[in-house]
Formats: sequence, structure tokens, C-alpha cells
Amino acid sequence: MKKSDQTAEKNNVYPGTFVRQNNMDKLKDEFLKDKNKITKKPQVNLIESNHAILIEMAIPGVKREDFLIEVKDDILTVHVLHEDASKDFVAFSMHEFDCNKYKRSIQLPPNADYAFVSAKYNDGLLTIYIPKTNEPFINQQNTIIVY
Repeated sequence: MKKSDQTAEKNNVYPGTFVRQNNMDKLKDEFLKDKNKITKKPQVNLIESNHAILIEMAIPGVKREDFLIEVKDDILTVHVLHEDASKDFVAFSMHEFDCNKYKRSIQLPPNADYAFVSAKYNDGLLTIYIPKTNEPFINQQNTIIVY
């Protein structure tokens, strides 16, 4: 192992590896022009304690780079745009599901600390961890990377 590889491995703060996200502007434009309302809302578990908020979303069959997660003015919004590989097939024998867009917004308490939000996606479950602070934050905005 080269010395530079050892340094990078030792200084890795986040779990997993970084995967570049899709073009965020493309994703936002795709949701704005969605006139047919084919965007689905994923199912959510929201668990709140005195110290943190844990959000779990069931979004199977997508990749980490398909996510755009933003927090602005106490609203967490999860966008997912999944490019479906099945469109290469000519005909289906059975086709019961076809969803490539997901969007869900959740109102958060004013004492949520958006600077230290973490998100991971594993086995179809998106998990977002949001710590709380003792004092409310005003006009926070953050884009969250999924690991």
C-alpha cells in the first residue's frame, strides 16, 4: 500500500465511500416539470429523542447518487430521481411497478442542528440522523450527502 493510500484511509471521517451525486440542477428541473404528478411519497418512520431525530425512508431499488437531500427553513426534503434500466427492454411479460421519482418533505423542530446531519442508504432504507441543540437555529440551509 502506498503512503498516500494509508493517509487517505486513516483520515476517512465518514463511513462508506463518497459517490458523486447526479447533476442537482437536472434533478430539480425534473421535479419542477412533473405535471403528471407521478412522483411517489416514500413511507417514513420518524423517531425523536431528547438529543436527535432519526428518519427512516423505504426507497428500494435506487442508488446513493440518485438522492438529493436538502434542509431549508426547518423543512427536510428528499428528492430521488432514478434512471430506470428496464426502459431498454422492448416488452414486459408483467410490469406492476414503475416509479423513478420520489419526493418527501418533513417539517423539523426549530432546534434541529443541520450542520451535522448524516445520511446513509443501505438495502433500500435511507436513514437520516439529525442531532438537536439547546437553542433554535434560524434560516439554516444544507445539502446532505448520502453515504
